[in-house]
Amino acid sequence: MTSRLPLLAAGAVLLAAPAAAHAGDRVGQDPEGVLGGEDIACAATCTVVPDRNANLDLRVPGFEGTTHGVVVEWRIRASGPGARARVRGAAIAGGGAKALAAGTPWTALAATTATQTFAAGLRVEAGDALALDLDRATLLANSSFFPDSERVLTGEPALGDGETRALAASAGYVAFDALVEPDCDADGRGDETQDTAADCGEDPGGPDDPGDPPADDPYADLREDGPAVTLAPRARLKGARASVVVVNPHAVPLTGTLELRRGRKRVGTAALALAAGKARTVKVKLKGGRPGRLAARATLRAAEGPARTTKAKLTAKRGRVPVDGRYKGRSGGQADWVAIVKNGKVENLNGTTTLYCADSRTQRKVAFGMFGDDPDPRIGPDGSVAWEATKGYGTVKLKFRATAAAGALIGNAVVEERRPIQGADPVTGMPRIEFDYCFAGQDFALVRK
Repeated sequence: MTSRLPLLAAGAVLLAAPAAAHAGDRVGQDPEGVLGGEDIACAATCTVVPDRNANLDLRVPGFEGTTHGVVVEWRIRASGPGARARVRGAAIAGGGAKALAAGTPWTALAATTATQTFAAGLRVEAGDALALDLDRATLLANSSFFPDSERVLTGEPALGDGETRALAASAGYVAFDALVEPDCDADGRGDETQDTAADCGEDPGGPDDPGDPPADDPYADLREDGPAVTLAPRARLKGARASVVVVNPHAVPLTGTLELRRGRKRVGTAALALAAGKARTVKVKLKGGRPGRLAARATLRAAEGPARTTKAKLTAKRGRVPVDGRYKGRSGGQADWVAIVKNGKVENLNGTTTLYCADSRTQRKVAFGMFGDDPDPRIGPDGSVAWEATKGYGTVKLKFRATAAAGALIGNAVVEERRPIQGADPVTGMPRIEFDYCFAGQDFALVRK
């Protein structure tokens, strides 16, 4: 194990209490809170285990009613040519560590000094530590503020599955944390973001006590009228096939059919399956595939409730569908989202969303937009576009990736805010200003008017 001078810059050290995120707990140090000092590097491979910090939770928590948990997301600030990392559970005893079951797959890190976030599905148990395996030439941001209350364990080469070995201890905390959610039914999926059907602990009711329907029942607005969807008003015609974008605004999957008519004549049908909250480009083979006006009928149903037909007028054109125009959300939390595309560039994407604030454990609604000094992104030949605010954006930061396809802009946006809040020094107890970390990630589907 070697140490090198810091190559990764970050903001001020945050010494707030451990943060809980959406429906789970953050275990470890927010990567943005590592000031830098001596980056941790490996000659070959190594295992790094954050073991102790007076101001942070470095063990998997026990959730109400279960000791099972799942790492659903992990964040890291590390870099280097060919850098790779993975996460696994570990049991700590004295100065040694035992690597538990196989961890997440090895993940290639981008050549950036920014925090990188990765989805996961790693089973863990209450009391486990979380370990990082690093590949050669990976520089992991590391710092030290109170040496007497911090400890990180390191060892080369990386621990094998089930291997127990003594590790070297040093003062410091590393730029790595993970979001752990409860797994009450022990199926290996986080109860809040990966296993929304989990109902452990719910009162099942009975003949004399049917119980109240859950407040977040995803079928509540579908049982009477069925699901409505959104159809983009333009379709791309290639050969004899029309590409039609259909948006499912509901939190449950839908199945059914899409029918296209020219006048009263049916000219094409296709089976349709839409994932919850997602958009899909459906290719429909047309009889007499020629450009012009079409009438679309999407008949869909959910697992509960009746079928419902959404009707719309479409214009089918050959060649690439023009991307310039005004795109707007049609339902739910995206009803006020708007994107403006001009001369092939996204000039603005704005709206409102609800953020979760990790330190204060509150929610707040904020307005976001493409604020800042970064240039407007151009939509590529394949329809893809990406943008991230890096300077001059104030306290609310937006980044997004999207694809323009057949009259719709479909993608994912992340909104972050760092706002000042009143805190207290963990050592002296004196009041001080700290910065709350508020965030939200959301898939979106905006339709061109």
